[in-house]
Amino acid sequence: MNDTYLAEFETPDGKLWVTALMWSVKQGPLLDAKWWRTLQSSTNVDITLRIESKSDSVALLLLTSSHAESLNNIVDSLNTVLNGADVQYAKNAADFDAFAGLHDYAFHLRAHHDGYHRDGHRLACDFKLYSNWLGRGSIEGVAYQVCLRAHPANLEQERRVRKYIAWLDLEKPFSEPVREMQTILSQRLLGPTWLADEYLLFKESSQLTTWQQQINGHFLETTGRIGFTEAPIEVGDFSDMLSIGYHTARDKDNLNTVPVEAAAAFSSDEIAWLTQQCMATDKLDSLQAGPEIFISYASADFAEADATRQYLENRDYRCWIAPRDINSSGLPYTEAILQAIRNSAVVVVLVSVSANLSVHIPRELDLAVEQKLPIIPLRLANILPSGQLEYLLRTCQWLELFDRDNDVAMEELVTRINSLGVQALA
Repeated sequence: MNDTYLAEFETPDGKLWVTALMWSVKQGPLLDAKWWRTLQSSTNVDITLRIESKSDSVALLLLTSSHAESLNNIVDSLNTVLNGADVQYAKNAADFDAFAGLHDYAFHLRAHHDGYHRDGHRLACDFKLYSNWLGRGSIEGVAYQVCLRAHPANLEQERRVRKYIAWLDLEKPFSEPVREMQTILSQRLLGPTWLADEYLLFKESSQLTTWQQQINGHFLETTGRIGFTEAPIEVGDFSDMLSIGYHTARDKDNLNTVPVEAAAAFSSDEIAWLTQQCMATDKLDSLQAGPEIFISYASADFAEADATRQYLENRDYRCWIAPRDINSSGLPYTEAILQAIRNSAVVVVLVSVSANLSVHIPRELDLAVEQKLPIIPLRLANILPSGQLEYLLRTCQWLELFDRDNDVAMEELVTRINSLGVQALA
């Protein structure tokens, strides 16, 4: 049995036990793949990952459970796969407070999905905080934290989802784009997912204000254009939850409608992808000059879009992707998009059910057509472009990303880009 310290807390739902681990992520992934596979095996433990940006970026792992034995078992399992990795364990109460405390981070931003109501009904939109943070994680004084809870599919959940979708089809309570988003979100819950609580932490109030404005600006120009008034975020002091990895799914009145629950859900593939991200930005810094590949996508497809961006930049192509490059430009969203397309040599657009619903993708493709840029559609699923996308992509030859090896598909994309005369920078 390990000798890792278990902190004990009293909550409205009873006792919780928490343990803390910390390690450097300056050059490696946020979470070792072997650790993640081990953590997935436990159904009684909430998993919280915090990434702090310092001169040597560090990751904090908080494991929280209402069963001390379950927590000890998962720590024992982790020990078998750490193999001498440079990990610090909280050995006592002072260690735990030093690791998990928020002494430097006084200002907090939280993704709050239960913020929209229409005619007495709760609805939700697709929004993830990590897409705003990723790529900017090396900024001093900003930290990202996500608390995860396994959410397996079951027959009762499937019944709830199908009943809700049938109600949308029959009653048509919202506008068509909003109804379509509720349907897309709800269908996530037909398979196993992870419920997520996401936070951004700041050392200075000015940082919080700047990020809040940027997130809202990006949201209003994308998802907001189909009928959502502001990004689902809230500002407050969430120290009590953040310091112990307390998941809001424990609250009886939270996530009690299908679309709100689905909006907080991450797929297993999405979490696995997120945990493998690296903090190093050396590659990006070396690709500042030269023609860009503009990546156009719907918010729900950020993980796939950013994976495409990473593959191309690892092959020495310079990419432009929102919100990473909007945030770094300092320009308003619309100006940043226009400038980026003017500076690009090719546009890669991800085609999906969510993309067909998007309002901003057709606007970006209109600008690309105006600039006479070649467009390469990547299909994420076996669906055809519809609406404005059907018209804008009618003469384009797409590439398939579904039901095939991803590296093969990406190499085909590189070949297509090269055939258009766009060469890698290195």
